[in-house]
Amino acid sequence: MRIFLLVIFFMAMSVKPVSAILPVTPENIAAAQEYGRQKSLLALPEFFHSWMVYEETAARLNDTTEWACLYTPFLLVASDARDKTLKRQFVGISDGKVVLEQYNRYLVFGVRLFGSGFGFADGVEAALKQGEKKVSALAVYSVTQNDGVLTTNDGVSVKLYIYIAKDAIDVTKPAVLELVTKTGRESKFFFNLSMFK
Repeated sequence: MRIFLLVIFFMAMSVKPVSAILPVTPENIAAAQEYGRQKSLLALPEFFHSWMVYEETAARLNDTTEWACLYTPFLLVASDARDKTLKRQFVGISDGKVVLEQYNRYLVFGVRLFGSGFGFADGVEAALKQGEKKVSALAVYSVTQNDGVLTTNDGVSVKLYIYIAKDAIDVTKPAVLELVTKTGRESKFFFNLSMFK
């Protein structure tokens, strides 16, 4: 019985958790590019669906619900392929490698926030929290006004891109992306990092 338990123990210790960081292989790049080409006509929320989470206190899910997505290596390459497909440009393995090289040191999040007026997200502070560890964003970028700010009946929507140092985070464990506006409003998004392709 002890031998059986020892075997089970060592098997459990040798299992490596799944990671949001897929190895960069030509096969993974080709799969991501194929996804981007096949799904190029989908609206962005549908395209991002498998990588998207909603704000944790959202009372309802609709067009004005705040959301965030994790740009995994797969999604970065797929998004590039989607954009090039829509522009009728060639997409090759080398394109995917270039994209991955640009972002290889970061976890990148895209976030859609809703507020009551223009500028509500200016100066937003962002951090990724894992347990007691809190890693502040290296950078928070807002998309240009023409592209990233939408007005709705309920207010204004802004798209932000948040960059976190990848080496400061354990990508096999859950984390919470926390955003705080200059007015003190908080938005939180839970990511089980190991579950994303």
